[in-house]
Formats: sequence, structure tokens, C-alpha cells
Amino acid sequence: KTIGGVGLCKSNETLEDPKLAFEWFKERYPGNEAIEENKALLKAKYAEAKATGEKVNKARSSINYLKTTIEQLRRERAMERVVEGEESKAEGKVGEDDVDPEEERHRKSIEMEKFVYKENFHKLKELKHAIEHIHRLNEKSRVKLQSDFDAWYKHNVDFYS
Repeated sequence: KTIGGVGLCKSNETLEDPKLAFEWFKERYPGNEAIEENKALLKAKYAEAKATGEKVNKARSSINYLKTTIEQLRRERAMERVVEGEESKAEGKVGEDDVDPEEERHRKSIEMEKFVYKENFHKLKELKHAIEHIHRLNEKSRVKLQSDFDAWYKHNVDFYS
């Protein structure tokens, strides 16, 4: 008779040690391959989530750096206008409000970083759901494995008693 897809163990030495019996059972358990595959998949998803999280953090840092740089450029231009304004008042010139090409480059970089951020943040959310799902599957499999082992072990001990 098989229980959980595993037949009787004929080794009393194995059955006398529950840990050894569990390992013996697990090696022959039909669902163990799926458990191991899910563990490997979970490990890969964690690695992917870590890399994606690093991309999100890098994009956020870049956005913050670029914003700070734009603010600095604006302060510098404002100071230049104040200085030029005092000089141009005597000459009758009005301050120019031209778009700074360096600021424009930074704005475009911010837009690109925002795209990277949003794309990877969305991917991270998807990975979180996938990881949670795999965790639930692993937990169900682990509980089933334990339950099947308990029934199998009891049957084996009773059979040889």
C-alpha cells in the first residue's frame, strides 16, 4: 500500500529515526520535484525583484539629482540676472527669459528616468504578486508533504509493530 505516492519502507533502522524516515519519504515523494522547482523559481524571482528594486532606486536617485541640479541652475541664472539687471538698468536693457539648454537636457533626462522608474515599479509590483503566489503554493505543498508523511510514517510503524 502506498500513502502519498510512497510505498512501505522495509528498513527498521530508517523508521526508528523520524528525521531519517522523513528524508527517505521526501526522496520518493511525487510532489517533491514540484516543491524543489518552486523553491528554485522563488529564488529566481527574488533575484529579479532585487535587481528591479535597484533599478527603481537608481531612477529615483537620478530624478532627485536632476531636480536638484535644475534648481541650482535656476538659482545661478537668477543671481546672474540680478547682477546683470543692475548693470542693464543703467543701459536700459531688460532681462532675457530664454530657456536654458542645460536645464532642458536635464528635463528630458528626468522624463526618461520617470519612464524607467514607472516601468520597473510596475514590474516590481507584478513580481511581488508572483512571489506571494509561489509562497502560498510552497506552504500548501509543505503542509501536504507533512500530512502525507505523518500518515505514511504511522502506517509504517503500525505495519511493522
